[in-house]
Amino acid sequence: MYHKFTCYMPLQIHSTVLNRLLIKYTGLLLLGFLLEWWLRIYSGFNIPKYIPGTPFNVSGLYLITLLLVILIIFNKKLLKISSTFSIIKHTLLSSLIIFLSEFFFQLLRSSTFEDYTLQERFREFLLGLVGMTIFASFISFFIAFQIKTKRTKILLIFIAIFLGLCLIIKNSFLQTPTV
Repeated sequence: MYHKFTCYMPLQIHSTVLNRLLIKYTGLLLLGFLLEWWLRIYSGFNIPKYIPGTPFNVSGLYLITLLLVILIIFNKKLLKISSTFSIIKHTLLSSLIIFLSEFFFQLLRSSTFEDYTLQERFREFLLGLVGMTIFASFISFFIAFQIKTKRTKILLIFIAIFLGLCLIIKNSFLQTPTV
């Protein structure tokens, strides 16, 4: 049985390949999160918090690089499975990978909080899960848009708008009050 949106791939094979891709890249992203956590907290390496002489957080750069690499490779593989998937479907599937890997990571991470109450653990769990998923979903959209359309100028406009909105939100809502 063939489905009209699968580029002549049988529906059952198509979903099996997609499920394998989702599991593979969720696992890879989870391993990357765990590696960063171990390197930062438990390893004996003396990794500085910031790159010397810059305001760049080492962990943040690692996580951004990890997300970009995993999401770009995943979206390219997804494009090979079916070129008919929309940008929205690419974005949603990428967001699913991020959500699942972040869910399992935050579950493990929150279980190590010894001095936290259950409410504080749940709060940290939700902040990590929701915050990372939303942030990475925007990155997923940008990657999916570029891979599907190859319209770099429009992509740069989207990124500029996104960065502008981030600055407005940061300056409007996240300022600490001065006394």
